[in-house]
Amino acid sequence: MQRVMRGGGTLAAGLLTLFGLIHVWWAVCGMSAGSAVIPVRDGRPVFRPSRLGTLGVAGCLFAGALTLLARLGLVRVPGLVSGVLPARLGASLPHRGAWSLAVLFGLRAVGDFRYVGVFKRVTGTRFARWDTRLFVPLCVVVSAGSALAAVSEPTLDVTSGKLPMRSLRAVQVASRLSQRRVPAAPVSRSRTLKPAVLSRASISDPR
Repeated sequence: MQRVMRGGGTLAAGLLTLFGLIHVWWAVCGMSAGSAVIPVRDGRPVFRPSRLGTLGVAGCLFAGALTLLARLGLVRVPGLVSGVLPARLGASLPHRGAWSLAVLFGLRAVGDFRYVGVFKRVTGTRFARWDTRLFVPLCVVVSAGSALAAVSEPTLDVTSGKLPMRSLRAVQVASRLSQRRVPAAPVSRSRTLKPAVLSRASISDPR
């Protein structure tokens, strides 16, 4: 089960990284007028994102990917507690961040009941078709993967690089069990007395 959780979280982190790279590309190269990634109303885009805003979205997506990887224990983030935040609060940030990502992308999949999401009312546009076929399913995958990462057990503590307490105890118990020796099988008394009987017989009869 842990493999499934880690796999889902890793997939979500990979998708967030890909989304961030796409937003960087849009910020640098721009979007075409007929792009299918912006909802339209009466043939006009509902909003026009600026380059700075697009880069800001990319930064948030990269931060989300890093949060999931930190929650899974695949990366170490010592800056969370290095004199900035209390240790307990800093260690809990990846967990809270993973749940926040699950909720945000879940809400994005549901939509605003107008232009985006499953329950959108405007369905005859190019964006609406792509939203139904691609954008909403991807949001569902990211939301589910983030939730799996949130409930999974990280392999390493994000701040110290050590095993978390629950995993550390499991390793200690397994080590103690492996160190226990299997008791030797009891030896029959008849087998141990035979050499003594033979030795006495050889002493009494010198032949």
